[in-house]
Amino acid sequence: VTGAASGIGEGIAQRLAAEGAAIVVADIDESLGKRLAARLPSAVFAGCDVTDDSHLQAAVNLARSHFGRLDILINNAGGAPDPQYPEAPVEHWSRVLDLNLRSVIRAVQLALPLLSLRGGAVVNIASIAGIGQAPHSAPAYAAAKAGVVRFTSSLAFLAERNRVRVNAICPDWVDTPSSRRNREGMTKAELDGLPPILTPAQVAAMALRLINDESAVGRTTVMVGGTQPWTLT
Repeated sequence: VTGAASGIGEGIAQRLAAEGAAIVVADIDESLGKRLAARLPSAVFAGCDVTDDSHLQAAVNLARSHFGRLDILINNAGGAPDPQYPEAPVEHWSRVLDLNLRSVIRAVQLALPLLSLRGGAVVNIASIAGIGQAPHSAPAYAAAKAGVVRFTSSLAFLAERNRVRVNAICPDWVDTPSSRRNREGMTKAELDGLPPILTPAQVAAMALRLINDESAVGRTTVMVGGTQPWTLT
């Protein structure tokens, strides 16, 4: 699980651990990551900047060396740090694309040989920012998440060829440390206009459903608080 130390990633790691999975807690935050790994029944921490291919490869290698297998990959790490495009310099928005899109593409590529040995599942955490036509305050982030959605559907062929099913989740607002910081800067009118806030546990439950549903292939599930999840078509 990338970005596992807090927020959605932590919720997914906890839920999968509760279901009996051994977890590689992959995160750039060593303190929080090690703390979570120590709390889970069977887990190991991997210091991981997902924009660094060597870190991603090391996390995959750790799954093999520590647990002897890799069955599930959760691509969760991401973010939309300020400044935003077009004010952001090219180095900044390029890193946003690396963090939110390239890392997902590369992680699947690096994990696929191990996932293919027994068959497995990948869940990519995209965002509602990546679908629809409405303007978005973080254009590079939105573009990257749109790429994750299309990348996911493009990999449907892996289910037959490699026995690896790849699906995605596009959540709206989720109660995470980063979203709480974002909401702190909103006006009351803006806050009143938000849908109910999802919890990491709700997203984790959907991730588990996609992992267990053998018919889920190349699917993107959209989650908005207060409504039933739906499949993007």
